[in-house]
Amino acid sequence: MSKKERHEFIPSEVRRSASIRISRLAMRLGVAGETIRRDLIELGDAGLLNRTYGGAKISLVTSEPVIAERSQAVAEPIRHPGWSARYDNSRSRGPVSR
Repeated sequence: MSKKERHEFIPSEVRRSASIRISRLAMRLGVAGETIRRDLIELGDAGLLNRTYGGAKISLVTSEPVIAERSQAVAEPIRHPGWSARYDNSRSRGPVSR
C-alpha cells in the first residue's frame, strides 16, 4: 500500500472507530509500526487526527490555526475608525488610568 493510500485509509479508520492503536493499523496494512508512527506524525501535523501514546484518535478541531498564526492574531489589535487602544503591561486588574 502506498503512502498516499495509507494517508487516506488511516484517518477514515480512526473516524470509524474514534481511536486506533499503531499495532492494529500496522497489522491491517501489513507495514511496520515505525511506518505507521511516521504516518501518524504527518497526519497529526496536518490536523487530520490527534496522536496518542501508541495510536491516534479523531481530531475534534480540524481547522485549528498553527501556533504562529495564533500568536500573530493575539499580537495584532482590532482597529476601528475613531477608536484608540492603550496597552498596560502592569499586573493590576483594575482599569487603566493615566
